[in-house]
Amino acid sequence: MFSNDSTLNWEYWHSRVQEGQHDLSLLSRKIIYNIRPDIFEQLPFEDDAIFLEPLFFSAFASPAPREEIESLAVRYFHNQHAPFKFTVKPNADGMVVIPEIGSQYAAKNSLCLQSVGADEKQQPTITESIDTDILSFATEPKTADHKFSIYNDIHYLLYPLFKFVDGTVGSISKKNLAGIKHLALVERSLKHISIAYPDYYAALTCVTRGFMIFRQPRMNSFSSESAHGISFLSVPDFVSIPYFVEDIAHQCGHIVFSSIFFRPEELLALPSETPISSYNQNPDDNRSLYVVFHAVFTEHLIATCLLSLYGSPECSDEENDEIIGRLAFIMKKYHRDLDSLGKVPERTENGEMMYNELESSYRNLHSKCARLIKNVNLTEQPYNFDFIQYKKANLSSHIYV
Repeated sequence: MFSNDSTLNWEYWHSRVQEGQHDLSLLSRKIIYNIRPDIFEQLPFEDDAIFLEPLFFSAFASPAPREEIESLAVRYFHNQHAPFKFTVKPNADGMVVIPEIGSQYAAKNSLCLQSVGADEKQQPTITESIDTDILSFATEPKTADHKFSIYNDIHYLLYPLFKFVDGTVGSISKKNLAGIKHLALVERSLKHISIAYPDYYAALTCVTRGFMIFRQPRMNSFSSESAHGISFLSVPDFVSIPYFVEDIAHQCGHIVFSSIFFRPEELLALPSETPISSYNQNPDDNRSLYVVFHAVFTEHLIATCLLSLYGSPECSDEENDEIIGRLAFIMKKYHRDLDSLGKVPERTENGEMMYNELESSYRNLHSKCARLIKNVNLTEQPYNFDFIQYKKANLSSHIYV
């Protein structure tokens, strides 16, 4: 088992993660104050975490943020708030979802509810406005350490984020949510990351509220600024510890990087939307410079976490073979994207520091894994690593005991 990579100056980057989170919370405060000052007055102003509720950002991007914000905010009202009436709508499965309160089936297209203070556990008391019956919501499950939610229902505001292969967006059914099924693997993967790369894990914990794990063929995992704080993991037919270590490092890494460079102009001295093809002479690469920087950062995280996992007692022979394949795959991307960014001279001081540290990390990681991945055959690999294809190309005659 290899030691973790320490080439990034995490003391400095942690301060920028926290600064980015604070700046984002200030932006959220400003928007809520502008669209619903009555709701803003009910919220504890000093608490950044409240204003970083992921669904707030989904509401801000919606056609009717003034109405949507009502049901999203009630869990965060201060204890002495006056009774507050609000309207909620169910998702496509008929489930009403209220952040940090839970979900409940609704037979109607909308419900008029009210929040009437908090109980002895500081949970909001939610009643039907037409009478005084207290409603009981099913709470979201959490990881064993209670640090992360495992979203078991999808709020309809998240539907625009799910992009299908035909280019459309729309609802994901509750039956396709797989968080509970894979909870044990997720917890084991998070534990490994916390041990293998504690500096990154501290940043991950700072920015990540929870995981939405879903099964939708040919839909990639993702993170989104319109749900900042949620890591969306799309699970294939075959999942394992290496799979989840990679995917969690990847998607949470995007959230971390977005916080470090909340202001993209602090990364590059030219528009962040500039296409990388202007520099790497690859007309088929339509990514922006900012997206490529995101990619290199997450490739560093993935490679570091995978390499530290190799040879671990918790991994089977098959999982170690999978780690070798995934590591070869990500190191190839890391090298290519690092080379592309190296052709971009217009970096800020922070951008230059980040680039140099990521380049140093690549050299460090490559020195440790070059012999391990030297003879790996990556032919016919799709955009996302496919272990089944890898076994066909590399391990066709291998039998696991």
